[in-house]
Amino acid sequence: MEFNDYAHFLKFIDTLPIKDIVFGVKPTIEKDTLYLSLQRTKNVGSDDFSMTVGYWINLVLSVDAVDSIAVKKLSVELQNGMNYQNWDETTKLYVYSGLVYIPVGGDVDLWTE
Repeated sequence: MEFNDYAHFLKFIDTLPIKDIVFGVKPTIEKDTLYLSLQRTKNVGSDDFSMTVGYWINLVLSVDAVDSIAVKKLSVELQNGMNYQNWDETTKLYVYSGLVYIPVGGDVDLWTE
């Protein structure tokens, strides 16, 4: 799925069985939490003028079961699916990551939500 803007992405995220969405990182991971972080921006322009037209966002999801519905849904919708990262021994959670591109536009700004 290609997202039209950040609001469209948030509507999709609301359909997932997750407890929390965190923009950034926390010292500990928690079950059924989706962590978002900016990987890079997509800019267009030339010479001394350029503008941002979209964002590449890293997603990290922590779940207690490898067959989680959230992992399945995100695997279908993200750029290259969800990739298994590791098993966190302290929290007893599986950690998955993925990448999504979100174009600039719409009513909701990436940094204000």
